[in-house]
Amino acid sequence: MKPPRLALRILSSTAIMLAVSTFGFAPPASACSCMGPLEWLRTEGGPNIVFVGEMIELREIEARNDFGEEAVEMTFQVDTVYRGEIKDHVFVQSHRDDGGNCGFSGGNGSMVILASEAADGALRTDGCSVMSVSPDGSTERDLEQIVGVGRQPDAVDPVVLETVREQRRVEVSDVPWAFLMGGVVVLGLLGVGLTMAVREQDVQ
Repeated sequence: MKPPRLALRILSSTAIMLAVSTFGFAPPASACSCMGPLEWLRTEGGPNIVFVGEMIELREIEARNDFGEEAVEMTFQVDTVYRGEIKDHVFVQSHRDDGGNCGFSGGNGSMVILASEAADGALRTDGCSVMSVSPDGSTERDLEQIVGVGRQPDAVDPVVLETVREQRRVEVSDVPWAFLMGGVVVLGLLGVGLTMAVREQDVQ
């Protein structure tokens, strides 16, 4: 095997591996397994926000975790607050659920949401911190026994709420520079490989 052809094959293999690692999507290793929200509430150091509400809007936002997973922001209409100082509408963020990463991409109907306030002030939750509300009232009874009696949240001015929601809808997400730079490296390697292939063909 001629040295240029060997170098070309090595270069091509490297480029393919980089392309897969940069743009590929690995399947989840296993289904999410974690403590349920009621169990978490029974332990010390639980979430500082607990409420029952219904999601009314879901939108994608900038990927925020170390693995580049997509993130979502959900708007909830809050029915009952069990812990924390929140209004009747709140924005809660999570990474998008892929079946194995314990993410949460919203749900239908009344839900219990456990959320924690991050350093940037955003409320965040995950698939381990949410559950549907039982129609027989047992969910609310469990919450009252663990956390205490819930209360009705104060209402947000509808005009202010819609203005804030519209601003959040049109926010421009930051460009994921790490992924773009990876793509530039891959394209550069492919370009070098093609150049070498053309030169080798000319020599022959």
